[in-house]
Amino acid sequence: MDKYNILYLTENMDNYSGASYQKDVINSLSNKFEVNLYGPGYENYVDDENLDVVLEKTKKDIKAIIFGHSFLSDSINTRTLQNFGNYSLSQINIPKIGILNKEYVNLEKKLNFFKENKFDLCLTHHHLAHEYKDRTGVKFLFWPFATSSKFLCKESNKMVDVGFSGTLQNQFHKHSDLRSKVMKVFFHTLFNVPIRKKGEFKNINIVWNSKPNNLFSKVVNKFIRYYKHLNDEDYKRLLKESKIFINTLSPADLISPRYFECMASKTLILCEKSKLYKKIFPDGTYIEFSDEKSLIDIIRHYLDDDMARNEITLNAQKFVEKNHFWEHRIELLKHEIDSLIS
Repeated sequence: MDKYNILYLTENMDNYSGASYQKDVINSLSNKFEVNLYGPGYENYVDDENLDVVLEKTKKDIKAIIFGHSFLSDSINTRTLQNFGNYSLSQINIPKIGILNKEYVNLEKKLNFFKENKFDLCLTHHHLAHEYKDRTGVKFLFWPFATSSKFLCKESNKMVDVGFSGTLQNQFHKHSDLRSKVMKVFFHTLFNVPIRKKGEFKNINIVWNSKPNNLFSKVVNKFIRYYKHLNDEDYKRLLKESKIFINTLSPADLISPRYFECMASKTLILCEKSKLYKKIFPDGTYIEFSDEKSLIDIIRHYLDDDMARNEITLNAQKFVEKNHFWEHRIELLKHEIDSLIS
């Protein structure tokens, strides 16, 4: 089926400084659809318009509405679940597709929203899609995160031995403290601040960019700047220049975009043992560790054995290129919407 018009409800993500997956999805949609973007930050947005007025205003034959990642609130203390608009959906007679974001925040409210408004399809990055379907009666698809070609790295000029960047532990949601434990393997620390690299790792180039997660660390960071917010270019450069990157599961055991981004960058993923990875990745595309001792031994082995490391990262890159670009996710979405409107 040829391209057709869809309405995509989202905040304008052009200046969003967080994870890039929301922007990647918006950009990839245009390969398969005529995308009409609507929401705060777009010049045609009006705060109190009804959705039927929005549809009329497009002057297009809109075939489906997608409620994007930013439509429902990911704030714990939110008073209104919808981040914008106060839309009544009962009179909308074209397919409604929802994207469930951050499944560890307001999950019950979000699921009830999709159920009460009789959504035709919902996409989730969480592996429990079948449970969400059973709880709502709405069709849920497991739609894992992905990556884009901008992370592809063909050369092998990698100067960073071990890299990490991000939050040590989410303070507001159930989340393992494994990242903090790993940091303490490499560094002498004080209140989760990496003060000095331990002597046994003096010959290993470690870039550790952990976000301050308590008052003390935030104050210390003002003076010694052990953490720097990475823009998109800095982040891509760090992944592409790293031989090994530390990855662990996000809250609710989500497998984050970074796994896919590392694979595209030919960077070896070192992650904690979990059966969840096999739901997405084949053997031979990542390396697991079980404890601190095995972590150190594995790092030393794969830094010493370039051939073994390169074999894994090449397999991983080929696998991601074939299966896990955002274009692949949009292809699946297009197939589902085609079925809904045919």
